[in-house]
Amino acid sequence: MREEEPEKGEKVYRKTDRWKELGFGDDVEFPGYGKIYKREFNVWYVDVGSKEKKGETTLKDHRVLQYEPIPLEVQRITGSNFIIDERERTEGYKSLFTGLDQKNRKRWYFGLKEAEPTGIETFSAYDNPESGEYEDIAQPASQTPVEKNVFPEKKSINPKFIKGCGCAGLFIVVVIFGLIFLSGYEENTVPDKREFSKNEALTMSQLFVKDQLISPASAEFGYGEDQVFQKNDSTFIIESYVDSQNSFGAMLRSRYVCTLYFDQNEVGHLIDLTME
Repeated sequence: MREEEPEKGEKVYRKTDRWKELGFGDDVEFPGYGKIYKREFNVWYVDVGSKEKKGETTLKDHRVLQYEPIPLEVQRITGSNFIIDERERTEGYKSLFTGLDQKNRKRWYFGLKEAEPTGIETFSAYDNPESGEYEDIAQPASQTPVEKNVFPEKKSINPKFIKGCGCAGLFIVVVIFGLIFLSGYEENTVPDKREFSKNEALTMSQLFVKDQLISPASAEFGYGEDQVFQKNDSTFIIESYVDSQNSFGAMLRSRYVCTLYFDQNEVGHLIDLTME
């Protein structure tokens, strides 16, 4: 990140000129969404099977506080690419991250020792009120038509009413049922509209992404429901990343943006999928 002076409480949206001015990127330079901190980590590694600290150095980045060290700086220091996880035991640091470089048989550690707020808060391009991205997403013409419900919904009638009316009452009830049955064809041609959750959309997007991977079984997805943007009752945009093995068995990270919708049969349909 370049040393640009932010405005206090400045909001910065992805895919804007200000995003680029601050040196934010979309892959190994991606800072995350939220309040950005100027952070400093102590970095070291131990050889597999050893406890001796080696290669001690410092890593500095600008990123959301709870995120792992920015991948660009990790690659610069370690000369490798591997998955980094946060440890529960922080060993006296504000947070402690670790990752195994299998190729070089090294386990790296990143201990967060300083974190200073920058006054910048980052947001997705889809949150930008001045952006027209995905404002109106037309569903494909190939959407599966919904079959009409030819049987009307059951409606209840108080049994005491029938008992107290005798034959005349029974006749009236029969007539009422007949009218309900006939009117039901019009009243129930369209089923009740179901609201789909962000978690359902996130899960569906992961299925679509797995279809594009060389090794779907190795897939490890990041983020959570906060990266799911709901455009209407049934259409969602999911922006996240996945770590998976390539053809050589190395774990690589791919960022993706998936747009999908659910039809009235509760079937998910892919509108668009971009992977970087």
